[in-house]
Amino acid sequence: MDEKNKKEWCVEVVYQLIYASSAAEGLDDFSMREIAQTSNYNNKKLGVTGLLLFHQGSILQVLEGDEISVNTLYNKVQYDKRHNGCIILSTRTAERREFANWSMGYKNVSEKESGDALFALTQASLKAILPDSPSDELDALTKTYQRVSGF
Repeated sequence: MDEKNKKEWCVEVVYQLIYASSAAEGLDDFSMREIAQTSNYNNKKLGVTGLLLFHQGSILQVLEGDEISVNTLYNKVQYDKRHNGCIILSTRTAERREFANWSMGYKNVSEKESGDALFALTQASLKAILPDSPSDELDALTKTYQRVSGF
């Protein structure tokens, strides 16, 4: 089988897990940025991509990669004492990643001015970073998060 046909047969199956949690007392934007930077480094080694949003003590995170890596990472994350009340909002398999270019994108959507964030997230930039046809789950969750967070 030549290389072209091999690529046609190799479809990446991606497992996606979306969860929400509440920040522990004292967890602030600085701490969240440190978490995101560490996650960015560690997730590259695991082949995990995703997005981490922080809004006035609420956390929403999307993790995507192979199922074993994502579940192993989530099992570690849910026992992290810097947050509590982890609730899985959605799990699914897909043929493509929704955040393929980010080992862990981060944004504190509580802040009005966010020039020093790892990336700027607004309604326009959120629409630009999501795929043309996001999954129904991700579309519903991001619209809800936008409404609740007021951005």
